[in-house]
Amino acid sequence: MICGSFDSEASLKQLHTHTYHSATACNKRHQKNPTERPAPAPKSSPLPLNHPMGKKKAAARSQPDVPLIKRIPKQPGSSDDVPDDEKFRLMQQANLMQKVKAREAELAEEQMGTSVFLWQAFFLSIPFAFLLGAFDVTVKVQYSEPWTYQELVVRSLKSTPALFPLIYLTNRYKQRKLTQFVMAVGSAVVGALLLYTLRKTPSYGQMLRAPGLATIWIYFIVQLDLLPAVATLTLVGLYWYFGLKTK
Repeated sequence: MICGSFDSEASLKQLHTHTYHSATACNKRHQKNPTERPAPAPKSSPLPLNHPMGKKKAAARSQPDVPLIKRIPKQPGSSDDVPDDEKFRLMQQANLMQKVKAREAELAEEQMGTSVFLWQAFFLSIPFAFLLGAFDVTVKVQYSEPWTYQELVVRSLKSTPALFPLIYLTNRYKQRKLTQFVMAVGSAVVGALLLYTLRKTPSYGQMLRAPGLATIWIYFIVQLDLLPAVATLTLVGLYWYFGLKTK
């Protein structure tokens, strides 16, 4: 037992002495060359090509300029197998369907517009018909002729069917230049004729046509644009001042 312990102590002393000498030698080398660096660790060997990760890396390095989206594998059956003739036929059919739908929408809009303009003509005919009846009563009062409210209503109702087609056509197409021109000419002629009737033929029989002329003249002025309305009123005023006004 004593011999075994001595051998252990001797081996520990030898180990400490060897470690001390090794550290001393390393310090001396570092003092002689302080810029010396320890050797780098050996690099890991690349993965073999038969490895799955190695195959992916090799494929990625072999296609450096291909976009990533094109590297995605396509699903089977996703290729475009439709011939060009069939594509062209489908495109023509789709274009034809779009034209049909557009035409149907236009027809629906026209039909809806017709109903709207019919209602507008109906509601515009009522006030202008009563305006004509009021002018008729005014003429009768001027010549001391008897009148009643029943005659006023009957006269207004009778004039409504005559005013309805005129109001419908002119109100629906009043944005057209031809309609504006016709209404402007009609306004000037009707206004001049009304003034001539009032000035030159003041008899009761001639005055009975004044309510209708006055109603139509007012309606044309209402439907005309601002510039044609002012122009026709100016012409009628000039006709009154230079043609009908007494000296």
